[in-house]
Amino acid sequence: MGRGLPLASPIVWQGRTYTAIPDVRTLLRLRGQLVYACYIVIASHTGMRASEIGAIQSECLETLAGDGGQPLLFVRSRVFKTAAEVDGFETRWVAGRDRPGNPVRLAVQVMVELCSIHPAEAGASGLWAIANGCWTSGLRSNRTFSLWTNRFARTSGLPRPWTFSSHQFRKTFARWIVIHHKVDMLALRDHFKHVSVIMTDRYVGDVELRELIGDAQSEEAAYQLGQCMNSDRLAGKAGEELLRANGRFRGEAGRTAAMEYAKKMVADGFVVLNNEFGICLYAAETARCQGDLARVGVETCLRCANAIFGPQHLPFWRELSSDAIVLRDSIATIPHSETAVAALDERISAFSGVVSKIEGASGDVAS
Repeated sequence: MGRGLPLASPIVWQGRTYTAIPDVRTLLRLRGQLVYACYIVIASHTGMRASEIGAIQSECLETLAGDGGQPLLFVRSRVFKTAAEVDGFETRWVAGRDRPGNPVRLAVQVMVELCSIHPAEAGASGLWAIANGCWTSGLRSNRTFSLWTNRFARTSGLPRPWTFSSHQFRKTFARWIVIHHKVDMLALRDHFKHVSVIMTDRYVGDVELRELIGDAQSEEAAYQLGQCMNSDRLAGKAGEELLRANGRFRGEAGRTAAMEYAKKMVADGFVVLNNEFGICLYAAETARCQGDLARVGVETCLRCANAIFGPQHLPFWRELSSDAIVLRDSIATIPHSETAVAALDERISAFSGVVSKIEGASGDVAS
């Protein structure tokens, strides 16, 4: 190849910066890493099983209108694990909002482009044909994709040794939904519809994945409750009640006991709802939302007897208070804005009260 194949932009790999590909061997190694990366992106952003990812074909992407007019991207493939027939049945998995930078779309496009550049090496129309030739049931395995993931991890220079399995992506996907989308235990089927409702409507039909999401959701709810039980700085009406009873769970000495007790509460059936501004020890008879998810929000929960706001929620309340102050100041000079300013002042007082109680001295609460 002479002096090598020039690159449009440099590549940093294994501590070296490449401005050109020096030989065919390096080219093939880099191509292999790109294929592995595409698998990791698809697995981590869809929660699909290894067999389902292995069966993806080149023409696999679909776009459908979603809630709020924002389109959703779907990956079409086949389910084998729960199928009666050996060839499985066709279905689809959601891959998030269909924006230009959607990672799953980019990964699929990369694989399709690789197959078009090297058609002689693509033994079939399958998305992964460039890597392993024609896919068979034997090659659609956890072992194959786990091997790819561990190869990628080694060559990427992870700071610690770690052995990955392909199934970890399903568990990580479930936990990612729970943590980053603040889905509470009652709202799972209504919030993040392109995961939960689509499952029940047989767009995905992935019962195991739904169970993984539920398990991760329960774990996160117990963890958030444990943090509040461990704290001496809480706001909210239920927070006030908790502070009267959590003495033995406070501080470093009580952290483990707090976490274990919270897990037991959730396991015993206590409904703990978690969102970005607080947690709710749900009790139907005292819930201001009356069990109506459409009414759940800051204004309702702020005055609800079931609400707890802990130190982990402090950034939200600080930002909310700051935004309300900016809005109040921006309209204060507008003629006849007195009523709106007064209403904002009331909200600022309530929001700041939560902040001061969480930041305040031991034992203080906001009611």
